Parts: sequence; C-alpha cells; structure tokens
Amino acid sequence: MLEIILQYIVDGLMVGTTYALVAMGLTMIFGMMDIINFAHGELYMIGAVLAYYLTSTLKLNFFLSLAVVVLLTFAFGAFLERILMRRIRNAPHAMTAAVTIGLSMFLANFVYFVMGPVPQSIKAPFPLKAIFLGPIMLTQSRIFAAGVTIFTIIATNYIIKHTKLGRAIRATIQDHMAASLAGVNTHKIYSFGFAYGTALAALAGVLLGAMFVVTPFMGESMLGKAWIVVIVGGLGNIPGAIFAAVIIGVTESLTAGLWNSSWANMVSFIIVIIVLLIKPQGLFGKATK
Repeated sequence: MLEIILQYIVDGLMVGTTYALVAMGLTMIFGMMDIINFAHGELYMIGAVLAYYLTSTLKLNFFLSLAVVVLLTFAFGAFLERILMRRIRNAPHAMTAAVTIGLSMFLANFVYFVMGPVPQSIKAPFPLKAIFLGPIMLTQSRIFAAGVTIFTIIATNYIIKHTKLGRAIRATIQDHMAASLAGVNTHKIYSFGFAYGTALAALAGVLLGAMFVVTPFMGESMLGKAWIVVIVGGLGNIPGAIFAAVIIGVTESLTAGLWNSSWANMVSFIIVIIVLLIKPQGLFGKATK
C-alpha cells in the first residue's frame, strides 16, 4: 500500500509542477496588471496546438518545436498586451473579466474551426516504456516535463530576485505608481509580464499535450485549476502559486488513485473553501486593511 501511495505522490508532484507554470503566468499577470485573465487557459491550449502542427505538419523536431512555441507565444502575448490588455488595464474587474472571457471564446472557437473536434497527439520522441526507480514507475515524457518545469521555475525565480528586470517587476507588483515615479517604464514591464505569462502557459500546454491529447477546449479545465492554485497560494504571489500547485497536484493524484477520480476536482474546491475560511488572502497572500 505504501508503494502505491508513493507512486501517486510522485505522479501528483510531476503534474503539479506543470500546473505551477500556468499559475505562475496567471498570478504574474494579475499581480502586475490587476487583470482577471479568463483567456489564460486558451493561451495554454494554443501552445499545445502550435506544437501539434509544428511536429505533425511541418515535421519539426519536438525539442525545436518547443523552443519555437515559447518564442511565438511570447511575441503573441506582447501583441495581445499592446492591442487589447493595455486598453483595459485600469478598467473595473467586471469589464476585464468580460473582455478576457470574450477573448477566450474567440480563441477556442477559432482553433476549433481550424483544427476540428478530433483530439490530436503531439509527436514526441519519448518511448512508452516505463522506467522504474525502486517501486516508483516513471515515463520519459513525465521526467522531461518535470525537468523543464523545475528549470523554468528556478530561472524565473532568479530573474525576479537577482536581476534589474526582476527588481522592476517586483516594484511594479508592489506599487506601480511609485515604480513609475522611480523611473521604471511600467508599460514595458506590463508588456513583458503578459508576454512571459503567455509563454509559461504555452510551455505547459506543450509539456502536458505531449503526455495526453490536444483539443481546442483543453484550456477550460486548466484555467479552473490555475485559478484554484492562484487563490490558494495568494493572489499575485508567485512562490505561493508554486507551493499551492504542488499541493493541488498531489491531492488530486491521491484522491483519484485511492478514492475516485470524479472526486479529484471536488477535493480541490474543498481545499479552496477551507483556505478562504481560515486565511481569506490565501496561504502566502498579505492581508489588506
């Protein structure tokens, strides 16, 4: 029984770290721009769809496709910020929610029109043969996804804590007016933040799309998980999002494996309710007066 529990914990850790990529981008966008982005799940989906077309239609190497997807979605995120998000940056939350919901519907249905309803698979070079580390069974695709995710989290943490750009990002998150008065070009920081968050979501889409399937509406469930992670960790708190993503991933894996898969999502919502009752600002969020 202990071996089975260990297997579910490892599976949850690997999926949870990928949730963290999506949640990091979402919480960065909210923390800097105060925009409730309901289109973030579709940005995750676009990453997977691009990787599918690059590997299947253009016959590009999977690893090259991964790099191309990150670059393309970073540019797409900067484009979206410039033509759309910048216009609603200081708007009420109800308006930003309505605009991003509309963007979400447009992106999902556009991809549905182009791709169709049939689930597709990203051509990844990983064999299906399992690797055993003692009692723990792993696959190369999951090991690769976890490795890329951990590297990205460490690199992001380094950028935010130890670079000039990171100091500007932290200043903008804490007080964008004060940052602007101190000489920070907040327009460029907002653009970078949204573009970087988009690329993180797309990267997660490629990694999970290589393990599962790609569909035009795969972003819906991921958006729900990402918001759960962001709320539990604390709105705008990136370390909190990472910690919460791991907790949610492990909890879902244990619930699905030891109890019932249909209860996995329900348990995540129960965690949200408990956290909000005990600490309304989230586990790592700061209380506001």
